[in-house]
Amino acid sequence: MQVTKRAFTLIELLVVIAIIAILAAILFPVFAQVREKARQISCLSSEKQIGLGVVQYVQDNDERFPLCSYQAPNQALMCWPDLIQPYVKNWPIFRCPDAIADPFGMWAGISPGNANASKDANGVVGAGWWEWGGSYGMNSNYLCPIPDCNSNNAPNSMFGIPITESQLDADSATVFATDIKTEVGTGGTTWPYMYFVESPAVFTAPIACATFGAWGPGQFPDGPSYSQEPVTDTGAFSTRHTGGGNVIFCDGHAKWLTPGNLAAGTNWGVGVPAGNIDITDITKYLWSLRKSGPNDI
Repeated sequence: MQVTKRAFTLIELLVVIAIIAILAAILFPVFAQVREKARQISCLSSEKQIGLGVVQYVQDNDERFPLCSYQAPNQALMCWPDLIQPYVKNWPIFRCPDAIADPFGMWAGISPGNANASKDANGVVGAGWWEWGGSYGMNSNYLCPIPDCNSNNAPNSMFGIPITESQLDADSATVFATDIKTEVGTGGTTWPYMYFVESPAVFTAPIACATFGAWGPGQFPDGPSYSQEPVTDTGAFSTRHTGGGNVIFCDGHAKWLTPGNLAAGTNWGVGVPAGNIDITDITKYLWSLRKSGPNDI
């Protein structure tokens, strides 16, 4: 008995191809989301390590938080990661895996992959890549406030005097650092020294004063003239993790927050000018030292 082999018809092949295409269209975005979630978790893990390093630093330094930055005459700029590094002993954790890597080419020749890169005091190659081009910015408005908003009261520093832990009403509800937009460009030049983040309502806060900007349209470093990241009206705070960012708190824990969560206690919203953003409920405001009363510091 002769058996006749039946081949697939063109229509059957097209149906199979269509099914595969539909499945691919459904699954590929899911795979991308899974990869992004993995990067977000990796970033959060790094921030938790940094948070624990901050807690140890505070305990070893009379309960005082680190300087945001400091530059003595004829000396190199020192940033808060320099002070935390001895406790974490790991420069790469200061870079978020989702952050845009060297968009302005600032680190050519000194990145970790270059054998001739510069070294820190411990001989770590390319330390400046992690130190100055880091992905996390300190809550400088409140943790290093400038006395009377007069920079002359904070010599050799763009920021003020670090606070002590006793000045916090609630360390678990006060931001230490957040994901930030890194390696910004200004006026055709580049500025890699991103190690701070401005608070949402700093322009109208009772006592805290702004260093470079706040939240709201056109604020540094938000926008194509400054950053390679999307415009978010959140100043330096980056929403690179599925519309939100990871945040370190002063007690060492870290969590993911949306811009709305991070601006709780204010009337912030996309499009609201910086000068119109007010603290509406200081008990919910995650940036200030005080969580009650008329003052934020």
